[in-house]
Amino acid sequence: IDATTSIREVNVSVERVNSILNYKANNDITYGNIYNDNINGIIEFDNIRFGYNSKEIIKGINLKIESNSITTIVGQSGTGKTSIFNMLLRLYRPTSGKILIDGVDIFEYSKDIYKSNVSVVNQKPFIFNMSIRKNLDFVDSNIAHQIEACKRVGIHDFIVSLPQGYNTILRENANNISGGQKQLISLARTLLSKSEILLFDEITSSLDPDTATHINSVLKDLKKDHTILMITHKPEL
Repeated sequence: IDATTSIREVNVSVERVNSILNYKANNDITYGNIYNDNINGIIEFDNIRFGYNSKEIIKGINLKIESNSITTIVGQSGTGKTSIFNMLLRLYRPTSGKILIDGVDIFEYSKDIYKSNVSVVNQKPFIFNMSIRKNLDFVDSNIAHQIEACKRVGIHDFIVSLPQGYNTILRENANNISGGQKQLISLARTLLSKSEILLFDEITSSLDPDTATHINSVLKDLKKDHTILMITHKPEL
């Protein structure tokens, strides 16, 4: 009887996990078969329109973003900033118009090629409950590459000052380090992906002024070899 009760409880959990693993979105996105990995990072919005539930939010954007540049989209909540990122990440298709990278419709690129060339850093990056090294290993396990990325964003010196260095265990969501340090580790992890196009979603909104200034200087350095697109609600940024 005890075993039967336990099996019933576990079975509910298994069914819930299974429903997640087999989830199919209504707007299931198909991928193309272009495998060209030599991407410069030129982004073009060609008369893009988009909306939710028959309400149009983005009304005919035409924009060309050159490679090796920083472009910032400023606006209050609800003005379509995040929708632009969601379309660039191929989570949604525009209602009409096309988004092009290097003159090619983004939906014509293969899944792996696109994923390796377009990366996003969110306002609240997720850090796993494991060492700094293991958090970076998810993208690139080469130790030399990890150190190079951390030096470039300015977090290496802090990491080596810790008693366990790169082997320091970060608690869930990295609540044993500051928000700025967590953001820099997330940024280093993104750099390891070797993406040509970097999307930054309100990454300085919850940081102290000194850390925000440091991240701004990091972005200026990154534009030497990346196309950077930011969204923010702060005009002063």
